[in-house]
Amino acid sequence: MAIKFVGNNQLVPSTFEIASPEEVINWCKVNKIRGIDTETIGDCWDGYIYTLQVGNELDQYVIDCTSYNPLLFKDILEDKESTSILQNSKYDLKFFLHLGIKPNKIYDTFIAECILTTGKKDRKLGLDALAEKYTNYRLDKSIRGTINYLGLTDSVIKYAAEDVIALELIMNKQLLLLTELDLINLLDLETDVVKVFAEMEYNGMYLNQEKWLAQAKERELQAHKFEEALNQYILANPDKYSKFIDKQLDL
Repeated sequence: MAIKFVGNNQLVPSTFEIASPEEVINWCKVNKIRGIDTETIGDCWDGYIYTLQVGNELDQYVIDCTSYNPLLFKDILEDKESTSILQNSKYDLKFFLHLGIKPNKIYDTFIAECILTTGKKDRKLGLDALAEKYTNYRLDKSIRGTINYLGLTDSVIKYAAEDVIALELIMNKQLLLLTELDLINLLDLETDVVKVFAEMEYNGMYLNQEKWLAQAKERELQAHKFEEALNQYILANPDKYSKFIDKQLDL
């Protein structure tokens, strides 16, 4: 496991090996299938990508996006011959859309697991659960939520790097199961549509607020009217519907 930090901020005294954006790009040209992840600040409209992670089981690059613009990696992310593996891609895609980046071919481990576990109770869909299920890795998520004030400490860099370490391994195991169950076509469909959902959520849609609120008020009045009519019907037939009558009404 080799974590490399890509940044030029002298205020980040990382003990990890320092790499350049060019090294990441060259690595991606060789490794056409790679895990992709982001750590972000704020939302996709007013916030920004704090770090961009690229890698696999052997190599992980954590890119400080306050030092290097993510647009440096636009061509890599949009390469038609490459596959970007993400966990819950819709979240990251919206941040990429804000920068004008549209990753071409993606694989979403979250979506794949949703398909494989549809209908099952107590299913676990988080990356830490998938890593434990399909690989020997145990990801420490205790740092989540502290990045905003910790900054790019070694522990934060390690946490960010680990989010791409198991993605390809998880994908390969999931693909075996999806193929066995003849669900690859469904995966392709869900993967295509998640890009559309990401754009819908990022761009929003036109809404006539005045008409929407007027309709909502009208529906609320109707709902109260129907509720009262239903209550009166049940109260008028206590023998038939006694189990639906709140005994506190007798007070």
